[in-house]
Amino acid sequence: VRLEAIEIAGAWFEGDLDQDLAFVREAAHHLAERSRDSEPRVSAAALRHLRHPVLVSQLSDDEFARVANLALTAPDSHGLLRVEAALFVEHHLLPEPGLGIAAKKQPGEEGDDLERHFITEHGLIAVADFLTSYLPEKQ
Repeated sequence: VRLEAIEIAGAWFEGDLDQDLAFVREAAHHLAERSRDSEPRVSAAALRHLRHPVLVSQLSDDEFARVANLALTAPDSHGLLRVEAALFVEHHLLPEPGLGIAAKKQPGEEGDDLERHFITEHGLIAVADFLTSYLPEKQ
């Protein structure tokens, strides 16, 4: 039932419809709560919908940090949630989406190895910045 409710709520934001700000704020708050659900499919679906720019803009700083933290702290049994959390972090925290992924040179591909090195290095710096900002001090 929770999963179906999350999917319906997320569908409301798929179009470019004008939404009441109070409704958007409440929906973002509830999705952030459900991102910590004990059922992995529910938590992953909530986080997938939270990546929507309208919803993420309504998260409080604490809610945003708790959601981003899931990329590091979600249990191993919630693998899909970890993936969704990593996509959330990549889309909303890293300076350029895709920086955390090193580009691999394809066989026969021409390219500047130094440029690839700098792109990868920049990505690693962005990931390190994320880790120092969002990794709980206990770990």
